Amino acid sequence: MKKMFPCKQASGYGLFGFFLGLLTVCEGIPLHFALWRHYPVAGALLLLANVAALWLAIAMVRAGRSGAILVDDEFVRLRLGSIWQADIPRRDIAACRRVTPGAAIKKSRTYLKALILNDPQYLLELSRPTTARSLHAVRREVTLVGVAVDDREAFAAALGC
Repeated sequence: MKKMFPCKQASGYGLFGFFLGLLTVCEGIPLHFALWRHYPVAGALLLLANVAALWLAIAMVRAGRSGAILVDDEFVRLRLGSIWQADIPRRDIAACRRVTPGAAIKKSRTYLKALILNDPQYLLELSRPTTARSLHAVRREVTLVGVAVDDREAFAAALGC
């Protein structure tokens, strides 16, 4: 049994990336030219920041388009483009519970919120830490993962939430 659960709308990465790119183009680039004339060093630094922001915006839009959670017999594979990736062994999932909108979630260094604008729909509590990889190959050990998918009911059925 291998099922894919898209996160295009639920994760919020695509929308956030679009607005970050729009903001960078509409405000960052004109500000760069205004600064460049009188403060060339500040203008150059702002140009670098704009390039980094556009790169991040593109990564977020791609994560929004291709983001998915793959569930098979052995793993729950979190794939949000180059933003977050994790392979969670199913045997390590101690609990899968639904989250009501606006519910308080105890956040810690071992909590991974695998979405950006929205609240998680489900929390996966792990019995052992799992390594999550993010942009720039940053690694985090996580024991609690907040996820949101476009098809909630099918995801709940696949994991038994």
